[in-house]
Amino acid sequence: MIRVLVLLVLFLPAKILAESHADIAAQRAGTLFVQGCVHYADNAAGLRVWAGKIGLPALPELGQAGFLKGAVRVTYDASNPARKYVVIGIDDGGCMVLAETVNTGELVPASEVELAGAGIPTALDGDPADVGTDGMRHRTYHAAQGQRGWAIVIGHSPDMPDQVLLSDNAR
Repeated sequence: MIRVLVLLVLFLPAKILAESHADIAAQRAGTLFVQGCVHYADNAAGLRVWAGKIGLPALPELGQAGFLKGAVRVTYDASNPARKYVVIGIDDGGCMVLAETVNTGELVPASEVELAGAGIPTALDGDPADVGTDGMRHRTYHAAQGQRGWAIVIGHSPDMPDQVLLSDNAR
């Protein structure tokens, strides 16, 4: 069964950050996604062990309630002093990473670098427009490492430069 792993990066209104700060935010979001969500695709127990090993505390129940209502999940606080990040591990093997502010233009290359650094080569399939939306595009990749494979989609819109959806399906 295909499990969907999602990295949804939401940009909230904030003062303009220096270019190096945008690079760091995108790199952190990509790192959390690759090391957590991609590595532990279809392995919710493994994701929980990983979160504990790197010191990500679970949010209190009140904080958990704000994410994926109805899904059986654990939401971890992966924030650093500069930004808020959460990693959401869903019991069915799905995973999400949310970030408070990340530059859309930096996230795509940062995610590609993180995947390559993990030994997961990607091949770009295309960047087609989603007919049912206003300008939403889906940058689609295929990736493989050994016997594992993923279909990765980065959803982005020029009209909404502050929102990115990065998902992968374990194949």
